[in-house]
Amino acid sequence: MEMVFFRNFVSQSARLLAIFGLFFLLSGCAEDVVVEKNGNTACNVTFNGQAETGDMTGWNIITNGGSGWAVCQPGTFCTSNAPAEKGQEIDLVTLGFDPADLDSGPDVFVSEDFFRRGDIPDGKSVLYYLKVELRDALHAPIATYDSGWITSATTGAVTENLSHLFTGYNNTSPVRFIHWQDGGDENVGWAGHYGAYLQNATLNVAASSCPIGM
Repeated sequence: MEMVFFRNFVSQSARLLAIFGLFFLLSGCAEDVVVEKNGNTACNVTFNGQAETGDMTGWNIITNGGSGWAVCQPGTFCTSNAPAEKGQEIDLVTLGFDPADLDSGPDVFVSEDFFRRGDIPDGKSVLYYLKVELRDALHAPIATYDSGWITSATTGAVTENLSHLFTGYNNTSPVRFIHWQDGGDENVGWAGHYGAYLQNATLNVAASSCPIGM
C-alpha cells in the first residue's frame, strides 16, 4: 500500500480547528472542508481544480514544458520533465456569491495534493508549487499565498499537501476574484509524465449561503 504523507497538514488542521471549530472529511488525502463560523458555511467552489471535465477547460497554460500538461488519469493533472504551470481567475460575483458576504472579508481555504510516482528512481524528486491570490474589483492582489517551488521526498510513491487559510486579511478593497496558479516538474529528465501529479485542488469560501450548485 502506498504510504501517504502530508506536508504542513497537521499544523494547518490545528490552526483551522482553533479558528473555526471545523469538521474534516478525509479519505486518504485532503478533501473538502465543512465549516461553520457565525452561521456561515464554506462553499466548495468548482473550477475544474480536480480535472472534472477530463481536460484543461478553464485553465490558462502559462508554461507547457516537456511532454506538456495532460489529464493522465481521472482527477489528476500530470506534468513532465520541464516546468508546467497553469492558472485561472475565478469571478466570485459571477458564480453567485453575495457581494455583502465578500465585503465582510470571508475566510478562504485552499488546498492541493502533489504526488510523486513510485517508479521514479530513488534520490530523484518531483517539484511543485501553489500560489493563490485574493483580488479586488480592479484585479489587484489584497492577500497572497505563495509556497514557492518545493522539492518532494526522494523515495517511494508520496503524496504531499499544501494548504492555506486566508483569514483576517485587509478587506478595505473587498475580494471579488481569486487567482489560482500551480505547477509541476521533475528532476529525473525522462520523457513522458513523470513530473508532479496535481490532485484534489479545493477552494472553500465562507458565506451566509452558498450559490446554487455549491
